[in-house]
Amino acid sequence: MAHTSPFAKPSAWGTAAMIESLQPQATCTVCLDEGYALVTVSCLHRLCVDCARRVVATLKDHPLSCPVCRQLVRGFHAPNDLAGLAKALDS
Repeated sequence: MAHTSPFAKPSAWGTAAMIESLQPQATCTVCLDEGYALVTVSCLHRLCVDCARRVVATLKDHPLSCPVCRQLVRGFHAPNDLAGLAKALDS
């Protein structure tokens, strides 16, 4: 019986499958555009940069709230880098 190490390098198919499984996370929850230029708000909803800018501009005189769940936004987090993830998994 072959024993596979948990530290084995993932195959190209495994990397592609992993990235494919992350795709729903790479979709803006406002405009539903898929892309890599996404920011995550404190409630963990993901917005594309354009939608995040619109939210900030629209609510400039009010407390920022998530356009999806209306939770108070305490900050924006760095965008996901799926291409960088794929590169790291392949190396």
